[in-house]
Amino acid sequence: MHHIKYYIKIRNWKMAVHLIMLYLKLWWPVKCACPDSLENPHNVEVMYWPRTAYHWDGKGIDPNGPMLLCKEMAKECQQYWDDMWSEYYSQVL
Repeated sequence: MHHIKYYIKIRNWKMAVHLIMLYLKLWWPVKCACPDSLENPHNVEVMYWPRTAYHWDGKGIDPNGPMLLCKEMAKECQQYWDDMWSEYYSQVL
């Protein structure tokens, strides 16, 4: 909940309401980004680290902020970004 307090502190009401809605959705089955969710809504969890760094001016919805994903989709997302960052670092180093 400290994330909500942060957005209230910087007066980003849209992001604060967005986070409150995310927390409310944790109480019932909803749609997430996975293909199975379209026909079969299921329980989700909040994922706080999309591991991206999109520019954000502090207004509206933070593209780097938390998102709702089911456990399966969260694992896929984590694996995807692990692979992407491994590839990036292998080329940089």
